[in-house]
Amino acid sequence: MGRGAFALVIRLIAGGYIIYLGYQLVNGYFHPTEETGNPEWYILLIGFAFIAIGALILIDALRKQIIGSQETEEEEATEENSGSAEIEDSQNQEDSEDKTEEKEEKYIPPQTMSIAERIRRLSADDDEEEEESEEPAEDISEEKSSSEQ
Repeated sequence: MGRGAFALVIRLIAGGYIIYLGYQLVNGYFHPTEETGNPEWYILLIGFAFIAIGALILIDALRKQIIGSQETEEEEATEENSGSAEIEDSQNQEDSEDKTEEKEEKYIPPQTMSIAERIRRLSADDDEEEEESEEPAEDISEEKSSSEQ
C-alpha cells in the first residue's frame, strides 16, 4: 500500500467521521436531552456544515481512488503491451553492444607523446600555416599583374 493509497483511506475515514459528527449535532438539536437543554440555532448550522464538508472530503477521496484505480489498470495494460516491445528492445541493445565491442577491438589508442614532442609538432604546424597563408597573397598579386597587362 503506497503513501497515496494510505492518504486516500485516511481521507475516507475522516470524511465519514465528520459526517457522523454533523449528524450527531443535528440529531442533538432535534432531540435535546435534560443534560444538554435546548441547543442554540447555530448548532444546527454547524451540524449541516459538518455534514457538507464531510461529504465533500468523502466524495473527493472516492473520486481520486476511482481515478487512481483506472490509471493503474491502464498502466498494467500498457505494460502488457510493452512487454513484447521490451524484449525487442533488449535484443536490439544486445546487438548494439556486440557492434560496440567490435569497434572497441578495432580502435587503437594513440601513442603517448612527451611535452617536447607536442611542442615541436605544434611549432611545425604553425610554420606550415604561415607558409600557406603567405603563398595565396603572392598568387593574388601575380593574378592582378597578369590581368593588368
